[in-house]
Order: sequence, then C-alpha cells, then structure tokens
Amino acid sequence: MSESAGKAVFLSYASQDAAAAKRICEALRAAGVEVWFDQN
Repeated sequence: MSESAGKAVFLSYASQDAAAAKRICEALRAAGVEVWFDQN
C-alpha cells in the first residue's frame, strides 16, 4: 500500500479562478493524487 493511500486533496477556489483550479486538479490527478473538485 502506498503512503498516500486513503488521502485526498480538497481543491477550493474562487469562481474567477476556476480555469486555473481545473488545470491544478488535472495536474494533481496526473501525478496520482486523489482530488475532490466540485466540478466533477
């Protein structure tokens, strides 16, 4: 089991930063991080 098993990131952002937050979310997921993002 990996060290990050059972851990996740909650991504909170202002509505005007939604595009940047989405890019951050995608980068984190690509790195194998579980992300809670309200647009999904």
